[in-house]
Amino acid sequence: MSARILVVDDDRAVRTALRVNLRKAGMDVTLATHPGEALEHLRAEPFDLVLTDVKMPGATGIELLASVREGWPALPVVVMTGYGSVEDAVDAMKHGAADYLIKPVGKDELVLVLERALETKALRAELVQ
Repeated sequence: MSARILVVDDDRAVRTALRVNLRKAGMDVTLATHPGEALEHLRAEPFDLVLTDVKMPGATGIELLASVREGWPALPVVVMTGYGSVEDAVDAMKHGAADYLIKPVGKDELVLVLERALETKALRAELVQ
């Protein structure tokens, strides 16, 4: 069974590229254009991981991360941004991000980071059992 990834980014070209690359890596991808839409998807169906941009109109990826931590505490969230700063990275990690990436992200690096986050999630679930 392939991992179900929810990709959240307001840039259509980025969403499309991520979908193509992640599908080539064997992942099932659902796209959202903003955090509100992402939360609707999360309420409607299960996902294994959320990959979100930071800077989006209306709400930020960090705000989405905080909402995910409240409603789905075991769901890993990987944050990516084109405007990386140490403060943003620290903020993301404080809110429980599985990882923090600076765009543009190479396909191999992205897949590796997502697989690592999914593996960590599986190990935590195993420990709980």
